Amino acid sequence: MEAQPLTYARGRWRRTAKPACGPMLAPLQRGRLHIGAARRGNTQVLEDLIAEHDSAPDVWHLLSLAYYSGGQLEEAGEVLERGRQLLARLGVPPGEEIHDSYEDLAAAIAEARAGGGKGA
Repeated sequence: MEAQPLTYARGRWRRTAKPACGPMLAPLQRGRLHIGAARRGNTQVLEDLIAEHDSAPDVWHLLSLAYYSGGQLEEAGEVLERGRQLLARLGVPPGEEIHDSYEDLAAAIAEARAGGGKGA
């Protein structure tokens, strides 16, 4: 079963099959973003999505992951921090799965910066 995107509507977070921010995001939310050989193109697509709609926490996380995957740890950390600020502004409760995703990526970035991870 595919994970559904997290969207904020009517004062609460919920999973939905609908794209949160336009037709460009739909393939990303269905898990079709391929990080690897095409990561430079992916970061551009994600940056374009953020320019179009900057209040989607999943997109900020994916952009940070793309930078991390490309070894761009400084950029990954900066983008992840902006995403965390967005979560706080949106009032996403700490128990939500998106927080776990952010924490896991933050730990991976810290490990890579210390010289022990994949992004190093």
